Amino acid sequence: MMALLLCACSGDEKKEMPIDMPSISIVEQFLNDNNLYPNNKEEINSIDKLFIWDNHKVLLGQKKYNGWICKFDSNGKEISSFELPKENNWKYSHYNQNSVVLTCDNFTLLRGWYTNVENHKELSSYNYQEHLSTFDMNNFKEIDELNYQGRTLEKDFNVYAFIGNDRYLSLVHSTLTSEEDKLHIIGDNGEFKYFTYWNNNKSIFFGEYLGSIYDKKSIMIFLTDEIVAPVTSSDNDKNILIPYKIINLKKWELVKEIGETEGLKPQGDHLGEEDIFYKMDTTYLDGKNIKYVYSEKKIESDPISGVKQDRLLNKYYYNININTYDVSYMGKLK
Repeated sequence: MMALLLCACSGDEKKEMPIDMPSISIVEQFLNDNNLYPNNKEEINSIDKLFIWDNHKVLLGQKKYNGWICKFDSNGKEISSFELPKENNWKYSHYNQNSVVLTCDNFTLLRGWYTNVENHKELSSYNYQEHLSTFDMNNFKEIDELNYQGRTLEKDFNVYAFIGNDRYLSLVHSTLTSEEDKLHIIGDNGEFKYFTYWNNNKSIFFGEYLGSIYDKKSIMIFLTDEIVAPVTSSDNDKNILIPYKIINLKKWELVKEIGETEGLKPQGDHLGEEDIFYKMDTTYLDGKNIKYVYSEKKIESDPISGVKQDRLLNKYYYNININTYDVSYMGKLK
């Protein structure tokens, strides 16, 4: 707090009388510290996140009690800004430090909130509506959006994003029950194509392959908008080669299961030797083929502790044609 000291004299007595001056606001201090000059800065209620996009500083927060995003040039001058539109039955909206779910070349996936509570820092105690949108950072407008009910009593949501080939996935995960989990499929142009319920389908069709998904960048290979194949993970607990599934994600139907009958079986330099096993490693798209990579490992005992452990010997792979699903053994992975 700044104070100006004035002297008032009464005979020989002098007293210092502090007079309070208005302090600089947190918002204004932040703008000064970062050399940013938004238009009508007095209308900004809060600043919750600063991030860099394509060498531009971008702010997220609240302005005029609406969710607000603003982009600046290299001199800190405002280039573009956007406010969430008003929604019936909700007085306020905002973005916060958790609003950026995914940033890619064509759009940014943003998470916003509508509420009737002015102080949006206390959302944990109130109901609200969530607003998930794909945002064009060049033209600074929403490409597509969807709204869904947020907190109701003890229920809340987390949002995760995964990258596919020319498509993206957004998983809206309920903290109350997985039966409400929805997987939204987003096109490369930022449009929400469709959604499907994730819940039990994840276990039925993907459970053998994925392990925990929340720390993964990619979980599916898209052959079309609806036909997918899982990105396998070496953190599964199966010490075998698992048959590979091609799935209709929209309908949750099995398109093709590829196993030993189709030619997907262990091959390797140490096949048949004692304590040798083969384990699925990963899959990824390579041109017109899915590379199915697996590991050749040996169970060995530690010479000191005697504890058994796995030692990687080699990696091999198959090619699976994405049109015919034909399988070709390709040998060691270089």
